[in-house]
Amino acid sequence: MIDEIDSTLIALLESELESAPPLKIEGKLSFTFERPLVTPSGVKSHPSLNLYLHDIRENIGLRDDTFQYRRRTSELVSDRQRAPVRMSLGYLVTAHAATSTEEHRLLGWALEVFYRNAVIPSSMWPDSIKGIPNAITCTVAQPDQPAHQDICALWRAMGLPIQPSLGLAVTTAFNPFDSEPVRLVQEAILAVGQGAPPSGENRNLDLHTKRVALAGVATDARGKAIERVCVSVTGFPGEVFTNHKGVFLLLDLPEGTHEVHFKHPMHIGVVRNLRVEASSDGLVRPITIRLAVPTAQSNHKASISRGRLLNAKGEPLAFVSVQYNEFVSVTDRFGEYTFSGPAPDEYLLKVQITSEKAINVAVHTGKPTVVEGIT
Repeated sequence: MIDEIDSTLIALLESELESAPPLKIEGKLSFTFERPLVTPSGVKSHPSLNLYLHDIRENIGLRDDTFQYRRRTSELVSDRQRAPVRMSLGYLVTAHAATSTEEHRLLGWALEVFYRNAVIPSSMWPDSIKGIPNAITCTVAQPDQPAHQDICALWRAMGLPIQPSLGLAVTTAFNPFDSEPVRLVQEAILAVGQGAPPSGENRNLDLHTKRVALAGVATDARGKAIERVCVSVTGFPGEVFTNHKGVFLLLDLPEGTHEVHFKHPMHIGVVRNLRVEASSDGLVRPITIRLAVPTAQSNHKASISRGRLLNAKGEPLAFVSVQYNEFVSVTDRFGEYTFSGPAPDEYLLKVQITSEKAINVAVHTGKPTVVEGIT
């Protein structure tokens, strides 16, 4: 893993060097990962930028103890694996050249490169971590970075006089965990009963089952997932909403054909006749529902009004119903809402906090709205 990060850093520096104006240094610049050396006075040094790795530790603030699941296409099995660990690698960046002026010029250029590439381009990532968001990030010259809080002690430990240097911290995803196959749960059986040991397993129980009958994903015409699509079935109470990946699950529907409604405030509603039937392999085949944007909205962006609600702590007010005149919407997990119609620069918004509690707040278009009294 560490050698792959070294290669990524070299690829980044070489790419930046090709596109940068000439650095005005004597000789061809090279990149190394050696222990810093002191060039004797009066001796010309081959120009190089050295990245000395001296600190390796886990970034506890980014620790993720969840599991990731990858569904196998032909089996009722999913592969489960721990989320990647985020490791921080501390590098001491020094420059070596014929003169101190050239060394300072190299350090200044390196500072620019690492500031520009706080998230290293994914094209340079090693194959082992591709597909992980922000897999390699870097921070440079930060005094609160743990690996560089006492840079003088580091130079003393190496037995060298202090030289101009930069502290570089590279945070990368690293997954040492094996994956394991797990059976997918399609039916849950819940037992509810009175009594306690010594009755134990012999006491009377009421058994309740929950089984996925229909599953699918709601997308727009371009295939992008749509969150908070309302899904309901004619003749059955209740409704479900798609999650942030557009996925919905309908439980315990009897076999047969059902009329299923899909509604979203920013898209044209869809009604589909979907059939529920038992499959020979026990799998539920997901379906795709595409929702179109009304013509007026797709041709006139000005007819779409947007806003954002925050609570008194400045946190997003998520999944609450809002209304302005005849326009109704629901905030997403970021507290953002949209209306399929125009709104003035200032207007009064009805916020439905609970089924029994609604408040009116003044909204200024283009600015987040804080709903006082809600934490």
